[in-house]
Amino acid sequence: MEKILIIANSTLAQEFKSTYNDIYSIDIYNNFDMKSKKDCIKILDVAQMYDKVIFTAGSHSGDSWDIISTNFTGPCFIISELVNLGFKGHLIYIGSYGSVWTSWPDISLERLTYNTSKLASVKFIQGLEHSKIGSARLSVINPSKFQTKMSKYQGMEVLRIIEILKWIVDSPSDINITNIEFTAEQ
Repeated sequence: MEKILIIANSTLAQEFKSTYNDIYSIDIYNNFDMKSKKDCIKILDVAQMYDKVIFTAGSHSGDSWDIISTNFTGPCFIISELVNLGFKGHLIYIGSYGSVWTSWPDISLERLTYNTSKLASVKFIQGLEHSKIGSARLSVINPSKFQTKMSKYQGMEVLRIIEILKWIVDSPSDINITNIEFTAEQ
């Protein structure tokens, strides 16, 4: 049975675990602060023992430092260090469709910071995948708004997102889905 670590106790993490715990061995790592390098190093120690690591941490509240650290600095540090350590599994980052459409008139500074920090993460991970440094598989999922605490439970049903996440988790090892973006039809 494949071992999956989900970083962050998010709505997505809880739904994935409750739906697929009979298929995979799933653990959720949630006692951390993604803004803390010390906590990110603790995550590294744990993550190396898993076949797949899914990053679901994200925030669009707080100041720019907190938003960028949570959405870009922490996850990209962990991913790059896992690659440096020779991780051979699959690293999956849950981004945001906001990385595709980063700004619009009257956007809040917090939302702009969130969108561009997610875009920076997507570009970093794609660049790392294209560089062929290491042997980890790297995938990014960029869904539009879905029903979580962060979105005030508006948008697509979480089940739709975890179906796509499962499809990526189950993809053959000789095929890598580097980036997928999707929205719900209105």
